[in-house]
Amino acid sequence: MRRYCLFFFACLSLFIVRPQSALWAQGTFQEAEDSLNVLAGEMFTSIIPDGKMNAGLSFGKLLYQTLQEPGSFQYGFDSLGKQIHILYSDDKRFRVFNWLVSPDENITRYYGIIQTADAVYPLINYSDRLVQSSTFLKDTLDRKHWFGAEYYKLLSRRSDGTDYYFLLGFNRDGTYSNKKIIDVLFFNADGEPLFGAPLFEFPSGQEGALQTQYRVLWQYKKGAAFYLDYDKDRKVIAFDNLHSRVNNPLRKNTYVPTSQIDGLTWKGGRWVYTPNVVTPMKLKDGQAPVNGVIQK
Repeated sequence: MRRYCLFFFACLSLFIVRPQSALWAQGTFQEAEDSLNVLAGEMFTSIIPDGKMNAGLSFGKLLYQTLQEPGSFQYGFDSLGKQIHILYSDDKRFRVFNWLVSPDENITRYYGIIQTADAVYPLINYSDRLVQSSTFLKDTLDRKHWFGAEYYKLLSRRSDGTDYYFLLGFNRDGTYSNKKIIDVLFFNADGEPLFGAPLFEFPSGQEGALQTQYRVLWQYKKGAAFYLDYDKDRKVIAFDNLHSRVNNPLRKNTYVPTSQIDGLTWKGGRWVYTPNVVTPMKLKDGQAPVNGVIQK
């Protein structure tokens, strides 16, 4: 474990100092992308844990240097997008490069870089400490205190004259539980990315009461299938309702989905909790859904 922590801080060092253009391999963006694809393959498939981590270090360094080259924002990185996540905002203001390195089944490290037309912002994974914080759900955080996750959806909304971007992500780091998150990304007056804003009205734990949150985090039993995605037809963020199998709300590793699907509905510039957004199917004897359609 200590070795992987040292590797993590080594990664931080390559993001602190801006590399000179001469350090970037002379050539085309296509050549850089080809090299990135090779390194990505190694960090995902190497049978040696240190091989994955070393490839990940080289990958992060080369990607960061490449993105600082003039004209890189206009380059698509289409083939690299088949190996890591590259998410674009609807307004094309920025894109997020997001990947992970998993040296063993219980350790996963998350990495991210936000690129705008004018700047490159590496994200520093602070997940282990943030999840233990009593104020995590009510804090605005900078890019050096990022809750690392594998992002798979990016939504945008405007509230009170500010553009906000909502990132849905998955974090499987840890032995006993997984996590999914909806975080808020926005940019301050200096163009720096920030995470977290009071844009969620979510159950507080008391019957029927809602509280304002800056993000939403679900933690649940390892191996359980938890659904979190945007439903275009219903225009809601839909997710599984969770409960503790041992009726202990403090033991997050015992939480599993119920049969209920809840959601978040955009109302008045906020995502507001809405229970039972999807009515469960009631099947008659002999019926079965195929691709979501009841067969008669």
